[in-house]
Amino acid sequence: MNLRRLAERMSRGVVLRRNLPPEFHRLPMYVSPEAGLRYWRSLDKVDPSLLRMVRELVKPGSTHLLQTSRRIVWCEVAPQNSDAVAALLRNHRYDIYEADQDATDRKPVRRAPWSTLAVPTP
Repeated sequence: MNLRRLAERMSRGVVLRRNLPPEFHRLPMYVSPEAGLRYWRSLDKVDPSLLRMVRELVKPGSTHLLQTSRRIVWCEVAPQNSDAVAALLRNHRYDIYEADQDATDRKPVRRAPWSTLAVPTP
């Protein structure tokens, strides 16, 4: 087994906190190195395509994706943000589910759980 493969295996299940560049006020972003070992390094030095996407899509106060694209959203929500995320999603007509539950057992929930699945309503 080579060193790279060993590092990839050891990275499974790990989530790293990285900060966005200064233009985004160094806000935190969480990435998994399972997507690539480069995420062990500083975010602004490793993924220019991700930063281009952030620059294009993330605007202060922007809810463009929720309003117009109406995509299914899967995200992890910290407990202290649960109510705010749930309110944001509900205001944009999304049903909120526990993503870790079996699909046949899912029922809408009131608060955004750690593993949130948000589905746009018609």
